[in-house]
Amino acid sequence: MRLISSDQKALFWKWRFPLFFGKRARKTARVFFHVGPHKTGTTSIQHALLNAGDVIHYPFPIKRGPGHSDLAFKLITGCDRGSGNILIETIVEHGWDRSDKPIVFSSEDFTRASYRPHAAGRISRLADYIHTELIVTHRPLLDRVQSRLQERLKHGILDGFEGSTFSYEPLLNKSMFPDFKEDYLDRMLALGSWRRCHIVMADPVRPVFLNEAFSNILAVPIPGHAGNERMNARIPYMQLKFLYELHRDDPRGNMHVLLERSRLLYERLRQEDPGKAETPYPPVPEAVRKPLEAVDTALTRRILEWERRGLVTVHRPLPSSPLSGSPSPGRANAVLLHP
Repeated sequence: MRLISSDQKALFWKWRFPLFFGKRARKTARVFFHVGPHKTGTTSIQHALLNAGDVIHYPFPIKRGPGHSDLAFKLITGCDRGSGNILIETIVEHGWDRSDKPIVFSSEDFTRASYRPHAAGRISRLADYIHTELIVTHRPLLDRVQSRLQERLKHGILDGFEGSTFSYEPLLNKSMFPDFKEDYLDRMLALGSWRRCHIVMADPVRPVFLNEAFSNILAVPIPGHAGNERMNARIPYMQLKFLYELHRDDPRGNMHVLLERSRLLYERLRQEDPGKAETPYPPVPEAVRKPLEAVDTALTRRILEWERRGLVTVHRPLPSSPLSGSPSPGRANAVLLHP
């Protein structure tokens, strides 16, 4: 197999996509990367972007929900076509490189790209030739621990339980949870030559603010609203236990069917034993809570410092919005919401 040098690749790209590398593409086209992370209202945002009509260019998701997890997977693994950059091909094939409408890519899995040098290089190359902005929706880690592990269980990963006991220990495995690393925001900001970086405070008390912020960032109205039921989407603890047991007994079962069966079992339990049905999630142990609080504090300091230096724009709800959550996990969030 003949190896191709980086210079030859650059020449090939300019031959393959001459308009993309032209002056007009640089002046008019605008690309926005919304990278999540998980459990910060991203699904609601993606539904709103998908239903935004012709005010933005939003590639229709191939599979797995309203976001672009498939594009992110191809970008990270290199399983894409032609030039080796699925993002550029998507833009050019639709003729969006010469459009005035914003182009939006949204997937929580883009956070993993910063830990993959080849994927980071592809995003960086895109940002070098076109106006590209980064959007991060932010919530403290301690506000996301239970729903984050629940999300893994719904995808068939059973590491949130040890036997029949809910376990928070997997959250300390940073290779599985890159958005729980202290440096994940540093890596995202260093990922490309971003023209602007936006950090949107995902306040569960005012989820509609997410769409207000996105409308301001994209300079176009985004219809709909980010539903509170989605941002705080956390199924009851006993239903989660039923789901774990069903999946353990039937590892190859359809997850949608298992979710529905777990819901029916939980509804039956509510009728037969309401007290047991309301069993709360176990508290986060000190061995897990302290490291996550330290990461939350470090991220808060970074964001405020970046904002002071003009490196990021922080979008906050109105100061009159009340705060929710316990004082311990909410303190870092309160500083960011109302500095």
